[in-house]
Amino acid sequence: MKIFGNRNAQATVDTRSDAFSLQLEDQRLPHDLMGGTKAMIRAGRKYIPQEVGEDEEGWRTRLERTILFNVFRRTLCYMGGRVFEKPVSLGEDADEAEQIFTENVDKRGQNLTVWSRKVFEHGLCDGVTFCLVDYDDVQTRTENGVRQFQRPDGEWEDRTEAADRKNGWRPYFVHVPAENVLDARVTYNGGKARVSHFRYVETAEEADGLWGSRRYQRIRVFYLDEGDRPVWEVWENSEEGKNDFVKVGETRQLSLDEIPLAVFMPGDRRTDMTAEPALIDLAMLNKRHWQATSAQFDLMEYVRRPPWFGRKLGIWDADTGERKVTFGAGILCDSDDDGADLRSVGVDPASVEAGRQELKDLEENMALYGLQLLQPKSGVITATESNRDSEENNSTLKAWALQFQDFLENAMRFVALWRGEADGPSVKVNTEFANSLDAQFLLEMRRAGEISRETYLNLVKGLGIFPDDFDVQGEADRLAQELMVNGGQAGVTKLGQALAGAGM
Repeated sequence: MKIFGNRNAQATVDTRSDAFSLQLEDQRLPHDLMGGTKAMIRAGRKYIPQEVGEDEEGWRTRLERTILFNVFRRTLCYMGGRVFEKPVSLGEDADEAEQIFTENVDKRGQNLTVWSRKVFEHGLCDGVTFCLVDYDDVQTRTENGVRQFQRPDGEWEDRTEAADRKNGWRPYFVHVPAENVLDARVTYNGGKARVSHFRYVETAEEADGLWGSRRYQRIRVFYLDEGDRPVWEVWENSEEGKNDFVKVGETRQLSLDEIPLAVFMPGDRRTDMTAEPALIDLAMLNKRHWQATSAQFDLMEYVRRPPWFGRKLGIWDADTGERKVTFGAGILCDSDDDGADLRSVGVDPASVEAGRQELKDLEENMALYGLQLLQPKSGVITATESNRDSEENNSTLKAWALQFQDFLENAMRFVALWRGEADGPSVKVNTEFANSLDAQFLLEMRRAGEISRETYLNLVKGLGIFPDDFDVQGEADRLAQELMVNGGQAGVTKLGQALAGAGM
């Protein structure tokens, strides 16, 4: 399949637009981070380049012993957990059929809350994600004012609500990640946006003989025809990766007046349908941590196994014309030559400490980045300010949660349209987390050594747990005095450990 648009070539159904080509490229780093250490290793030189003079084997060894400290994935999952720690619910304006619908929104057994969390996290990762509200493909007609459907035997039968329930025909959510979208466009009429084109690819698999299977790709196309009516098509290729797509069946008209597509866009908007990944800055920090970890691990190999320089060692072998040297752990390397010399070429300890400090600084910055998404405002705030800002609903995560709530309400509106109703119910997504940074999460970050003691105390103070006049430095001084006075020698040892843990 074509990955990038090409203005110089004739566009085909599988051509990805320039906007979504850029979207796909910007998603690569977040997706690799979500894939963990294995995915980052597979990316190879994209994130850890081969240094000048470094041979292939040495670079490969350095790459494969690096381990990802995955703050990006941890932060993204934490954000999803905060928003969906309470179930998504419909408002009092929902009827019984809509309540039943939420128990299995995708016809795959996922209820509205489970489905929503996965889509929400996908949206944060990519910057934008989509929900197509589809309906089972049913051949229908209107006969004497009565809607009918065609049975498998070719006969026509009146289409009733009981018939729909019996056959399982109903609307359902289809999550379409941005990576699958080939193009999406909107038109404006009277200032109101309307989706005019949506095209995405999916991979299908079917049996091929008794034991085998065949994977191929299917492109679903929705667009407005010349009469401004929404129509849809299906295209398939012969095998995954090939561009021999052909249309399957005829172009069909949707029974709705619009393409039933809902869009969730927490990232910074670039076009009407594309956006920068919402956590791209955190992803960049995590990439730098991956690179710094690789360099630090490589440096530590020289610390553990330093190079040695020897001169006039071993015993001369007259048969081979070589000087034999036996060297290793627990082996004495000796020579009867007066000029013999053997010494270790050590690594500068300052360079090891500098690398270690860089990793700690990056880890603290990544931790604080995630916490700032929960803050009503940047910086340390008082308890009064925290309560006031909670009422103003101005945290980043809360804004995303409210945006996702609108996204779900739009999706439920399409469900209502499929059912012949004018509008859908209201939806409630949890936003009660926005008045704090969550003391337990901060404590876990402190225990893991990912933020300093001073940072931890300042952030807890910002929650309103400590009084406004709480003095962080004064508290540290009093703690040190208590350990020295009350602890004796054990207190001195404990103080030393505490100072070391605080990076002092």
